[in-house]
Amino acid sequence: MAIANYRDGIKFGLSDAEAIHFPETLRRLHQAREALDQSAEAEDYQAVGMRCREALLTLVRECGKVGRVTEETGPKLADFLGWLELIGNESLRGPRVERLRGYLKTAGRGTWELVQWLTHARAATSFDAEIGLDATINVALIMIKVMNQWITGKGWGCPACGSYQLGVRPRNNDPEEWKYEVYCEVCEWGK
Repeated sequence: MAIANYRDGIKFGLSDAEAIHFPETLRRLHQAREALDQSAEAEDYQAVGMRCREALLTLVRECGKVGRVTEETGPKLADFLGWLELIGNESLRGPRVERLRGYLKTAGRGTWELVQWLTHARAATSFDAEIGLDATINVALIMIKVMNQWITGKGWGCPACGSYQLGVRPRNNDPEEWKYEVYCEVCEWGK
């Protein structure tokens, strides 16, 4: 029972299917939460910021694996903002999801700046660390859900005809492209 509770806590409310591609990110978020619970001094709160930063970098690396994007074909590993831009543009295409794409990018950028500040804030408080961790968890969960939605191709609608009858198939083996592609079964967009 304790193992099941631990695994539920480490998944942050995600289903097994949603969590499967992001085990290291979820583990790092859990460790950041545990570090916050044990923090007492400014240095401890700064360390929570470092853990959040590492969780975000791990997240984009795992997103890149799902999309088959490497440092050679995408941004550098430590370029969270570059990865955020790539993931937002690639997984949230079209005018229908413009607001979602904008929110993901804005929230991600703000969270990255917040945890960068927290990492160096010599007078960091538990409140600062708690907000930084909450923001990190929020962005991570959004990106994980977006990536899972993108993998399945469900829910977005075709950018050409608006149909929700979308399919997903493996893309060719070109290492410079994402691993899967979405296509419309009605108007054949994406074929």
